[in-house]
Amino acid sequence: MTGGSSRATAGKTCDRAGRNHLLGRELVETVGSAAATPERKGGSRPAARGQHHELELDSGVLISSRKHVGFSHSREPVRRPNLYGTVTSMQEIETGSFAISRWVLCAPGSIKVVNWNINRGLQLERVIEFLGRVKADIILLQETDLNARRTHRLNITREISEKLRLNYVFGREFQELTQGSTGSPAYHGQATLSRWPLSNPRILRFQKQSNFWHPHWFLPEIDLFQERIGGRLALVCEADVADKTVVTYNLHLESKGDDRLRSSQLEEALEDSRQYSARTPILLAGDFNLDVSGGAVATAIRRAQFQDAFADQHRATTPHSFFADGRTIDWIFSRGPIRPSQPEVHRSVSASDHYPLSATFDFA
Repeated sequence: MTGGSSRATAGKTCDRAGRNHLLGRELVETVGSAAATPERKGGSRPAARGQHHELELDSGVLISSRKHVGFSHSREPVRRPNLYGTVTSMQEIETGSFAISRWVLCAPGSIKVVNWNINRGLQLERVIEFLGRVKADIILLQETDLNARRTHRLNITREISEKLRLNYVFGREFQELTQGSTGSPAYHGQATLSRWPLSNPRILRFQKQSNFWHPHWFLPEIDLFQERIGGRLALVCEADVADKTVVTYNLHLESKGDDRLRSSQLEEALEDSRQYSARTPILLAGDFNLDVSGGAVATAIRRAQFQDAFADQHRATTPHSFFADGRTIDWIFSRGPIRPSQPEVHRSVSASDHYPLSATFDFA
């Protein structure tokens, strides 16, 4: 039975009295303190002193902005309403929602997850077509543009979310110096999208970075040199899947560097995940720019108790070219009470220099 059919069956037969869940509700938080919250054992972070919560159940939108470690926020979120939803910008993180409100009488028994480096969104229509067809519950995207000249000044994440009626969180990885201007900067980063509410977004900026992208006085500011300010990161947030909280780590490891640098960045994410209890479902996925199927890095992943969704079914996740064979560098891992099934590399999709990956995860 597929994940979709099992969810449909559960929706017809399961009755959880007094436990209705509303999707698409509005939640606004303002943060009065930038101090890191203490380590936690469960799937949700307790409110810190100075936080203010407002909740409306009939607005049909979800907005959630919370602090992330290492970066300060403005005290009030900047909200930009439109016909279908609302967007909140909090410096390094932007969140928004275009999800349609609906009641869920029973938590689903499984979720479908997609992981994909979309190459800035240069082929946006094809990206949206595939994502609309696959109907995933959680989507993890890398290389998404915001206000870049090469992608027609679009907010790529917002365009996808609005077309597919999803909630989203976008984290800025780099400011693209050759794609914007002083008055209208361009950004590039990771995006997590879901038809379920998203909360507690934060950025884990890796301590070890490559100097390759830094601007140099002797280089002209042209697209060829891709001069940037920022650094590689993991975008972390929580998907509130009815009565379950799923923590997501959306990674983009360094492409300009060696495997030691990439392994170090991955280990930072693994270490960060230890703050969650063994009963918290965690998804860790992204473009690793690294084959992690063997060696010391595979051992580190197993030691952190993460399970490879593709197990012994690895296939190249980038297309073959005249100059090079395809590489296996995109991954989906899970930890906790969720079990992967039906993994697939969608090699027929031609919308990026990476293939999209999907897998279904059953709740234990």
